Amino acid sequence: TTVHDVARRAGVSIATVSRVFGRPDAVAAPTRERVREAADALGYSPNTTARALQRGRTGHLGLLVHDLANPFYATVAKAAQLEARRRGLALFCADYGDRPDEELALAKEMARHVDGLLLYPSQPADDALRSAVADLGPTVLVDSPVDGVPHVVMSTAEGVDQAVAHLAAL
Repeated sequence: TTVHDVARRAGVSIATVSRVFGRPDAVAAPTRERVREAADALGYSPNTTARALQRGRTGHLGLLVHDLANPFYATVAKAAQLEARRRGLALFCADYGDRPDEELALAKEMARHVDGLLLYPSQPADDALRSAVADLGPTVLVDSPVDGVPHVVMSTAEGVDQAVAHLAAL
């Protein structure tokens, strides 16, 4: 099923179908509904690769951590996925496992396919990491503060304080 098929079935132009999926606010509600009904009936979904080329964005983020099987990193991945979904983005996760020497090569490969990368590095937070991250495009480091690189740092001390306060209250 193509955009042409949807346009024909909905009785609109191809441009209108494109706007419904790309800029829905630019199309009147009744027309938007008619196009979506035609698309659903025909099993049409927009070509995400073509949309990415047109917009210059994929709508995807990447997350690279040490080990997705580790419950700690799995929790980080779930939280990142939840936030990405809230913002209408998809999150792709990968781990470098027992190959930390391949971590930055994997990060570079992942960065080529996403709009931004969350990187939980095993590398020391130093000038070498800063230099490597410079080649990745939009990147945020997790728990690795490096001057000049966007980063988030989890507050372990605050979490421990909360846990101790909770236990003391019991």
